[in-house]
Amino acid sequence: MKPASQQGFTLVELMVTILIGLFLIGGTLTLTSAMKRSYAVQGALNQLEDNERVAFSIMTSVIEQAGYFTNPTQNTVTTALPAITSPSWAAGQAVLGGNNTLSVRYMTSGSDGILNCLGATSATPVTWINTFSLDGKGNLQCTVTTNGVVGTPVTLMTGVTAMSFLFGVAPAGSSSVDTILDQSSAVNFWSNVVSVQVNLTFTNPLYAAAGTTATAGQSNAQPSNAPMSRWVVLMNQVGATS
Repeated sequence: MKPASQQGFTLVELMVTILIGLFLIGGTLTLTSAMKRSYAVQGALNQLEDNERVAFSIMTSVIEQAGYFTNPTQNTVTTALPAITSPSWAAGQAVLGGNNTLSVRYMTSGSDGILNCLGATSATPVTWINTFSLDGKGNLQCTVTTNGVVGTPVTLMTGVTAMSFLFGVAPAGSSSVDTILDQSSAVNFWSNVVSVQVNLTFTNPLYAAAGTTATAGQSNAQPSNAPMSRWVVLMNQVGATS
């Protein structure tokens, strides 16, 4: 009998098959890596947007309340917000800018639902001073002073590298801004401030400093910081209600 012929692949066919498989695996790995980078970049950008949204939401809510006081039939702005020696507050003054800090003063009746910068209400009438500041480590903090008692600074947000303010000043008896001053120039005009520009600089999560190991999506071609700004109107100073 004639022996059956052997069946199988030649060495060349095996090498071609392996090469094709390697190309397919390489393409799959490249696609997976690109998708991971894309997810990482999108996640970092979403976190930056969330930080920006939360920071400005808290600061806007507090700044809008500047100068608010309860029961105007019994209180006036000067009796509700009396003069303070240290730090120096004039009677009726609702905003005080410092060295990259901002303090905002207002009252709550204990039943009006007014919040401080920590998101807390009071069950009794109190006067709050909300002070926003940076701790030098990228943390945006707020300190609440309640009826003269200074509280402990609480971190609201991380990744904030710089903070500054501009103040819209209106002539006495008017609510229309005619001058924009920085915090050092506004010293004699605090009672005439009707709007505040908040300028925050956030760390760019897509930036990798030269000489450091970049994670997915990072590059030292990116700007290191992301500056953002918002103007806030002091509702009680322009005759509006919040």
